[in-house]
Amino acid sequence: MSLFQTVLFADISRSSRLYEVLGDEAAKTIIENCLTRLTEIVQQHEGQVIKVIGDEIMAIFPQVDKTVWAACKMQENITQYAATNDLQLGLRIGLNFGSVITENDDIFGGTVNAAARIVAFAQSGQILTSQETVQALSVPLQMQTRPMERIPSPGKTGRISVHQIIWERRELTTARTYIPNTAVFTSVLQLKHHDQVVQLRPEQSGFTIGRNSENDLSICDDYTSRHHVQIIFRKGKFVLIDQSTNGTFIVAKDHSQAFIHREEYVLQHQGWIGLGELRLPDHPDVITFDIRNVSTLELLDAVKADD
Repeated sequence: MSLFQTVLFADISRSSRLYEVLGDEAAKTIIENCLTRLTEIVQQHEGQVIKVIGDEIMAIFPQVDKTVWAACKMQENITQYAATNDLQLGLRIGLNFGSVITENDDIFGGTVNAAARIVAFAQSGQILTSQETVQALSVPLQMQTRPMERIPSPGKTGRISVHQIIWERRELTTARTYIPNTAVFTSVLQLKHHDQVVQLRPEQSGFTIGRNSENDLSICDDYTSRHHVQIIFRKGKFVLIDQSTNGTFIVAKDHSQAFIHREEYVLQHQGWIGLGELRLPDHPDVITFDIRNVSTLELLDAVKADD
């Protein structure tokens, strides 16, 4: 199955030196403590650890912003742990958002390969990501990144534009001095099904709709697939991705229609969605959508209210 996820690699740096100085048993205990801390942070931010490779973890997250929050928490946690115990170790993190193939509790694909290439380029104490991932972030988090350089892609047919995510408080203070006083505007998507109304902010990318109860929005009828569609936020737009058997119909406010099947569609303005069949606005299982622009100040207030 192919899904849009954010892949994160977190690699404990200077571990070889740790084994040389402290010996195998003591060093092994320290590395295991660090890996446990990293795993707990992944779970706290709704992620999943796919595998542990030596002193490195590979994890996936359904929401891009939460991946960045988890990465920052990891750096803070390991930095504090090393300082408290007078240890010479650090953490290198690389993350990348895109389509991944899930199979037998493992993940594959270009997104995974690019994330592995990015973490290999990172230095101790850094969080690096791709330009495409930055564009999928909410505006406040985009302001906490800075471009670095372009590195060869895994296939060596192109290059990856690498950005650094600033997580240290002293650097964040410096970065925030460049934030303009004028409000920046971004999009919010409102979905309505029956009496249920959902507001999707950019950082909530990865919203799923389908017949299975595990979806964010569950719709039980004969035309809806178990995992029918997914909605992500990419490059400033909400993108609907059909993963169904019967396809998806989208009707705009001007009554223009589009049908997609195993492909993507950029939602715009207002309209309604029919899963598996063309539906009128008064159909009991129609989903209406409304996209409006809000300022980053409103978004920040909304995030604080949720917290």
